[in-house]
Amino acid sequence: KKLVDINSASKAELKTLPGIGDAEAERIIAARPYPSKAKLGAEKIVSDETYLAIKGLIVAAQPPAPKAKGEPKASAKP
Repeated sequence: KKLVDINSASKAELKTLPGIGDAEAERIIAARPYPSKAKLGAEKIVSDETYLAIKGLIVAAQPPAPKAKGEPKASAKP
C-alpha cells in the first residue's frame, strides 16, 4: 500500500488513515511542514494511540534541496 505523505496529502487522503477524522486531518494540515513523521506524536497533533496506529502508513517527505548553482563562468577577457 502506498504511504501517505503528511506534508502534501489532502484532507480526504489523511482521513483514510485509522483514527484520523476531520479535526485530526485539519490539525495535521495546519501544522505543516513536518521535518519527520514523529512530530505528529511528539507535538500532540494526534494522540499517541493514533500515532502508533498510523506511523507505518505515513511519511513526511521533504522537498528536494535546491540545486547548487555552478561556479560562474569566467569571462573571456583578452
